[in-house]
Amino acid sequence: MVTHRTLLAAAVLGCLAACSAGSKTGDQLKSIAPTAVSSPSGAQAPADSGVGASAEVALPPGALVELVPTAAELPAGFAPVEGEAGPLDIAAFAELAPDPQSATAALERERFRDGYTAQFASESGGDFVSVLVTRFRDNDGARANFAREKRESAVDTEPVTIPTVGEESFAFKEKLAEGDIAEIASILFRVGDLVWLVETSGQSAVDISLPQSVAAMLAKRIS
Repeated sequence: MVTHRTLLAAAVLGCLAACSAGSKTGDQLKSIAPTAVSSPSGAQAPADSGVGASAEVALPPGALVELVPTAAELPAGFAPVEGEAGPLDIAAFAELAPDPQSATAALERERFRDGYTAQFASESGGDFVSVLVTRFRDNDGARANFAREKRESAVDTEPVTIPTVGEESFAFKEKLAEGDIAEIASILFRVGDLVWLVETSGQSAVDISLPQSVAAMLAKRIS
């Protein structure tokens, strides 16, 4: 999961660097568009998910913006990381990988159409949520992408057994030996021509329940 993990790491490092430079954490976690985006069709997280309400905040417009959560659908205190949300075309997506040329070729084979990412950080510091949704031109392309991402994600990670999310899913954890983030918990899942990656990270062990709740909410949103 090199491509997506790089995106989450960039958001984490950017926020940590800004905060350590003396800025107030809250100043970094502000709305990043002038108009708030409402939850599509009034969709809410499952009652038993542990996902609580927070102030509604804005996300940049994009074709897939309704397929990522808003801050109001995450636990209280989470807000978008400035500059780390919005649409991704194939070039922007591939640039997140160590080898953009190879990533572009793979995405072209999988018939990439478009993507959207949103990164959130807790105002209390140390906890992050990353959601990336990718759309392909047909279900077969999405299946191929899911299979490749699952195969790459299984390297040096710990699989986690959870009920299947969407049509197929893979949950896993990864411990980080260095840096401010100790562990990342992730769920990769597919529904039709869409593939999501939901990740959470923190300064200590991370519970899979938060990404599981967010993933279940997003899968239900298009069912």
